[in-house]
Amino acid sequence: MDLSPHRAYSLLTSVYLTSLGLFASRSLSRRRLGGRTPWNDLLLLGVATHQVARTLTTDRVTEAIRSPVTEGEGQHTPTGTGLRRALGELLTCRYCVAPWIALGFTAAFVRFPAPTRIACEVLSVASISDTLNRGYARLQG
Repeated sequence: MDLSPHRAYSLLTSVYLTSLGLFASRSLSRRRLGGRTPWNDLLLLGVATHQVARTLTTDRVTEAIRSPVTEGEGQHTPTGTGLRRALGELLTCRYCVAPWIALGFTAAFVRFPAPTRIACEVLSVASISDTLNRGYARLQG
């Protein structure tokens, strides 16, 4: 199925918004946290989302995930047309893929808070280490 660019984007947006709506409506009746999510958990989820988005869209180790919809060295150039191209653009843009990752983490956090918190802690520590390594490399020259 070869969709026009706008139809492909509309399809992806519809999938995302439908997922968000279903999650939100189901979570209202089963909210395990009682009220608002504490700011420290929001920060934890945000840093973990940043780390996964960065890893997914840029790292060599995730080229295999991007390769069906991208091309070129490092698999950073979307290829094809329609839905394939739209997915390629999604998987090469950390800003574009972050809401999808955030939805997944938030849904997991509401349903399984303890294991999701542990996973996000690991990813957040990796993100802090990555930031420190980049800063150190800049100071070195």
